[in-house]
Amino acid sequence: MDLLGITALYILLYLPILWICIYPVYWLNKKTKSKVNPFLMSIELRFLGNSLSSIVRNVIGAIYIIFFGLLYCVVFFYTLMVTGNFIFSWFGI
Repeated sequence: MDLLGITALYILLYLPILWICIYPVYWLNKKTKSKVNPFLMSIELRFLGNSLSSIVRNVIGAIYIIFFGLLYCVVFFYTLMVTGNFIFSWFGI
């Protein structure tokens, strides 16, 4: 099989496996997103003041975004690596 056939096989196997692996992350993100915003708005740190309370809310929101961003990246690259090793082992590449 030439390189074009291997690439087509790789893509045809990679996309369903990626969807299967990334859907739980997507579902978790979708379920928690609607709960995070009200939680962040309910945080009232009166002893810090308004500006520091706002900064703390933004930092917690940024941690949430970074966590799911890294989770998506890890699932994407790990699926890419596992699928590549599986396909390349078939053809001795």
